[in-house]
Amino acid sequence: MASVLRGVGIASGIRNVALLRATADSRARAEVAKVLDSYVSVLNKDYQASTTAGDMKSSSEEQHVSQAMKSFSQAELQGVQIIDRYLAADGTQYALAEMDLQQIKDGLSKMKELNQRVRDAVRANADKAFDELDAQPGARKAAATPTPPAPVVALQTAPPPREPPSPPPPAADPPLPPAAKDPPPAPKEPPPPPPTASRGDCLAQDDANPIIRGCVIALKASDEAVVVTVELTNKLDRHLAVIADGRHLGCGADLTDRRGNSYAAGYGCPGSLPVLKADPAKSGTAASIIHDGQPMRGKLPLQRQYTFVPVKGYQAPESWTMELDLLVTNPERSEDSKVHEVQFAFQNIPKSR
Repeated sequence: MASVLRGVGIASGIRNVALLRATADSRARAEVAKVLDSYVSVLNKDYQASTTAGDMKSSSEEQHVSQAMKSFSQAELQGVQIIDRYLAADGTQYALAEMDLQQIKDGLSKMKELNQRVRDAVRANADKAFDELDAQPGARKAAATPTPPAPVVALQTAPPPREPPSPPPPAADPPLPPAAKDPPPAPKEPPPPPPTASRGDCLAQDDANPIIRGCVIALKASDEAVVVTVELTNKLDRHLAVIADGRHLGCGADLTDRRGNSYAAGYGCPGSLPVLKADPAKSGTAASIIHDGQPMRGKLPLQRQYTFVPVKGYQAPESWTMELDLLVTNPERSEDSKVHEVQFAFQNIPKSR
């Protein structure tokens, strides 16, 4: 199993969906930066321990190595990737960032600031430093999650002294047996997982293709904008990478209605999937989807919002029709893996109640 450094970013309370997502991504990368700094510190410590003690030349070299590796850790953060995102029902956005240890080792071997002997020594200790960092769970947790507040302890006064027991009743009138105690309450069951839209909860759905099921779970309309929330569920047992196909539709989506209103996609496609304009048969398209697209776990859904702005002369209709074009590939294969075109047509979408 590959060794990786990971960090989780959390953002909430931001109404702009695009800004909410970007904030969670930035915080996830910042968490990886904290772990990477700890890793480089351990790696530098191991190298210093292997140098000759008392040698002024060695001491000068150690100082040079420390400065070079500090610069390396800052530059290497460009390789941090966001591998997963999740939008909770309460509006909290989560992002998971990752950096591969092999990428760090490759970067160390290319550092021109260090001579070959030093690069070999540092690279040889790379795995050992990772194991040492992994053996420090407290430090790892401190970099990944904020410190919880100290528990509040309520002050309690000493109980008053008990009164002496009353004399027992006469033998002719024995005491009644104690009442049976109520049975202890049953343990609480853990809360259920966040609900996903069932077929009956869809305002409109398209389940025609064998890869992804599409379901419109909400539509909010006003004179300023029509916001459609779509839930996409991976039907397969393996992971997928998905991206909006922007060759024909803005943001990969289009909205129409029977009144003939015209709509423009929201600026920057806020809340929607990333967009790619590329030929599915062209070499390198799969690699672009894997790098820039949205990961989808097997058998699990993800939700995205599409914002459409009505053009002048808007008249509110009773229902809408939305088209959505996607490009899907298998991220576990090479960049020559097949790219699937998945197209949805959600008919007669009513407004959410």
